[in-house]
Amino acid sequence: MATSFPTAPTPMGRAVPRPFGVTLVVVLTWLAAIADFIGGIAILANADDRSMRSDLGLTVTEMRWTGGVMIALGVITVMTAFGLGRGANWARALVAIVMCLHIASAVYALTQISWESQRNEAWSAISQVGIALLVLLVLFSARSDRWFEARN
Repeated sequence: MATSFPTAPTPMGRAVPRPFGVTLVVVLTWLAAIADFIGGIAILANADDRSMRSDLGLTVTEMRWTGGVMIALGVITVMTAFGLGRGANWARALVAIVMCLHIASAVYALTQISWESQRNEAWSAISQVGIALLVLLVLFSARSDRWFEARN
C-alpha cells in the first residue's frame, strides 16, 4: 500500500504535509480557546448576579478570579494552537502534559464514584480517558513525528 509520506527522512526543501489528525487537534485547540474566552467573559459579566453565584457556590471575588483565569487560559490555549499549527515541539509537549493530566484526573474520578448511582459521571470519565488517549496517539503517530521533525 502506497503512502504519501517517504520512509526515509525528508530532504531539505521538500515539504511534508500536515497530517489530518494534527489539523483536527489544532482545530479542537482553537475551539477550546474560544470556549475559555466566552466562559471567562460570561463569568466576569455575571459576577454580580446572585443566582449565578449561588448556583456556582462562589463569591463575587471568586467569580472575578475564575473569569480572569479562564481568559488567561484562553490566551495560553491560543498560543498553543498557533504552536501546534506551526509544528512547534513545545506545543506538542504541552498538549501531551495536559492530556496526561486529563487521564490521571479521570482515573482518579473513576476510583471515587459508584457505578450504581453515578453512571453518567463514570461514562464521562471513561470518555475523557478515550479522547485524551486519541489525542496522544494522533500527536505522536509516525506521520505526526515526521511532520514535527520536518518543522524543527
